[in-house]
Amino acid sequence: MNLPSPWRRRGNHGKRRRGGLASRWVAAATMAAAAGVLAGCHQLYPMPGPAYHVMFYVAGRGAGILALDARTLKVAPPLAADGTVVALAYNPARAELYALDQAYGRRLPGSLAVFSLASKRRARVIPLDARPKAMALSADGAVAYIAGDRDGRGALFAVDLPSRSVTHHMALDGKPAALALAPAERIVVATAAPPRLEIVGAATFRPAATLPLPAPPTQVVALPYGHKAFVLCPAANEVAVVDLAPPASVLTYLSVGPDPKAMVLKPDGGELYVSNYGDHGGGTSVSIVDTAANQVAGSMVVGTGPWGLAVSPDGSRLYVANHAADTVDVINLETRHVLSAIPVGLGPERLALGGLGAYVFVEDQTSSDIAVIRTDIPALMTLLPSLPGARDIQVAAFRSPVRPVRR
Repeated sequence: MNLPSPWRRRGNHGKRRRGGLASRWVAAATMAAAAGVLAGCHQLYPMPGPAYHVMFYVAGRGAGILALDARTLKVAPPLAADGTVVALAYNPARAELYALDQAYGRRLPGSLAVFSLASKRRARVIPLDARPKAMALSADGAVAYIAGDRDGRGALFAVDLPSRSVTHHMALDGKPAALALAPAERIVVATAAPPRLEIVGAATFRPAATLPLPAPPTQVVALPYGHKAFVLCPAANEVAVVDLAPPASVLTYLSVGPDPKAMVLKPDGGELYVSNYGDHGGGTSVSIVDTAANQVAGSMVVGTGPWGLAVSPDGSRLYVANHAADTVDVINLETRHVLSAIPVGLGPERLALGGLGAYVFVEDQTSSDIAVIRTDIPALMTLLPSLPGARDIQVAAFRSPVRPVRR
């Protein structure tokens, strides 16, 4: 296949070069890790009965959806897309992948593309009368909630996934930036212009409350229990703590580090972690938010320019993508200390856990590659080609009736 810059094939080694600067330490780490690990990586996924697949998907600028087989660490055939895909979501209940497709310059401003992972084909394209921006799935996997904008105003859609149809549609006051689902059938939409939070009842599809925010939001995280949500407002260096129960209200604003980029919840919901990128990428901390006390409980020292975050399924490890340091930190959440800093590609931003936490996939924005980290060592296994300007990443694990052929 034709590999995107900065990837170039050299013999059988797949070394990488970028411009006139050779990233020799990255290549060395890759070769050393791969030599000792790749031979035994198939043991991570035993295959009794139906085949068990672990796939990794990357959405980029107008290039469809890149597919990588996490078992073989090889590039699979891409999934077709009509425009620029801005968000991905995996539905384990239906073994389907959903993509928000912004079809610029075409008849439709956007669509929801439905892919059957068993057949590896696009099963349906559901038109949307807006440019989609954010998406969330109901707990039972039956409904997709999508927020988008058109002509400077927002729109919210409910798509019934079994029937492949839009069942509800309503206008929003602001331009959507992020969306989350909360318990008690609450849809939480954060809008950037103007900065506010719009709470909608999923059952009635009617506005329940509108709350002002101090600055444009970029992310919303809702607790898996109760009625609390956290809204990231980078321009204010704050996280807004919101009580979603009627009458909804902002409980407090928590000051974190400069230019926060991402939030992630611990699986039990007890703590929220916020990466502080810092001025010009000079930050070196992750804030710890006590979600019960609604306060910043401390911080952890990490590499330079922390961005993406991921927590292991058992809640014992935090993975931090350090954009400026070109590393991923592995943090022991009991001691709050960095166990190891793993060199990856250039400008790592997004992280995704796969294979029940056996792998960490790292989207390296600057070098347009995917670093694959094995968590039990932990070490870098390899670097795989990706798409330039990646917008979102997603891991999907599913079974198919096809039994794998052993070689």
